[in-house]
Order: sequence, then C-alpha cells, then structure tokens
Amino acid sequence: MQELLQALLELGGDLVRLLGIVTRLVLSHALAIAWVTWWLWLVDWRRFWPALARGAWMPLVLVLGLVSFLAWHLQATMLGEWGSHWLTPLVLTVLLVLSVLVCGWLQTFFAWYPAEITLETTPAAVVHHGNHHTGAEDGH
Repeated sequence: MQELLQALLELGGDLVRLLGIVTRLVLSHALAIAWVTWWLWLVDWRRFWPALARGAWMPLVLVLGLVSFLAWHLQATMLGEWGSHWLTPLVLTVLLVLSVLVCGWLQTFFAWYPAEITLETTPAAVVHHGNHHTGAEDGH
C-alpha cells in the first residue's frame, strides 16, 4: 500500500510538471496558435478562395506581405543578429503567407468550415398600437 501511495504521489508530481511545461509552451507560442486558429477555423474559405481568385490576393499580398516584411526587417536591423537584412525577412514573410494558404487548403480538404453566422435580421412584423380601424368596430 505504501508503494502504491508513493507511485501516485510521483505521478501527481509528474503531471504538475507536465502541465507547467505545456503551459509555458502554449504561452510562448500564443501568437502562432492564434494566427493558425484564425485562418483555419474562423475564416470561411468557401467564400475566401473565390474572393482571392477575383483579385483579393493583391491586398492580401500587399498588406500582409509588406507589413510583415517591414516588421521583420526592422526587427532584424535593430537586433543586428541576422546576416542578411532582406533575405531572412523575405523568407519569413513568404512562410507567413504560405501558412495562410495552407490553412485554407486544410480547411477545404477536411471540411473544417466555421459555423454560419447570419448578421442580417428578418423584417419584423408591423406592430399596430391600437390605432387600426376595422369597419363596424371603430364606431363611426
């Protein structure tokens, strides 16, 4: 009985350590997790693919690509650690845009579509506040 209790205590300690490791891992990669979550489960790629085909790829590349390239370039320049000040930010930007497209492909392939949310309201029935006159009932 003593050995069983000791084994359970060790197992509990290991589970607490594992939870700490997983928590640190999730928190250190929270931005990447949010990025993939957004593009994989919150963007409806059934509508986004046709929009990209009609020409929405240009703003995607310009906004996402240019802003992320400039951000990576400025970070690399300020840190002074990176060998090439334009190649590494360019590669990271291409990987970022490719991750968006891979998320779209995965959603389409596995049919992981987000729930349909309708923001349009149906026209409400016209409410009369006792001012309607119907022939003999109005007393005239």
